[in-house]
Amino acid sequence: MKTLPLLPGRKSAAWGFRYLLFQLLVLPTLLSLMNILLNLGLDDSRLNLLYYTINFGVLMAIFWSFLKESFRSAVEDLRPIVQAAAIGFLAYRFSSTLVGIVTLYLVPDFSNVNDANITAMAQGEFAKWAFATILLVPPAEELLFRGVLFGGFYQRSKLLAWVLSVGGFALVHVIGYVGYYPWDLLLICALQYLPAGICLAAAYRYSGNILTPMVIHAVVNALGILALK
Repeated sequence: MKTLPLLPGRKSAAWGFRYLLFQLLVLPTLLSLMNILLNLGLDDSRLNLLYYTINFGVLMAIFWSFLKESFRSAVEDLRPIVQAAAIGFLAYRFSSTLVGIVTLYLVPDFSNVNDANITAMAQGEFAKWAFATILLVPPAEELLFRGVLFGGFYQRSKLLAWVLSVGGFALVHVIGYVGYYPWDLLLICALQYLPAGICLAAAYRYSGNILTPMVIHAVVNALGILALK
């Protein structure tokens, strides 16, 4: 086990944090306005696909050097990544299943609004959504929540790094639904993402490589999207 995970450079982390704020606060509104003003005629599904594509491209550019170093480290020693990915995936499946069982026991009619929304948008455009959720979303989200929030704050405060990474990952999956659904429903939805956030951050920490949570995230999303077919 490595003493410290391979961390992004301070400059990359700073730009990544700025982009995270832009992504959350500006990008969705900006894309919606462009769709209207330029009469692009994009529905919600295609707007979301455009959003994911932009995120992927921008974050690849910001973290290119960090990713090259991560790949180099993986080539030198792949074993920690494989081990942490396997353990992290199994831990995620167990913990998320347990949380799901408890949730349905306490709230029998519960339905995760984010999952329902993705299912609806994937109808009729399965190939595009499979591509986005498996290949575009995992690298982008892992660079933001593990690279920027966990890696960026890890040397300042390990506790803060964990809280921001896990909490931010949970909140980003429900923040877009604020005002449309009751707050207690959104809170339950957010809680469902805590196991994933914890397992992904742990996989990064103990493998020392950001590629590990990317692999886990991609596999989890692949299983989820393939279940819709």
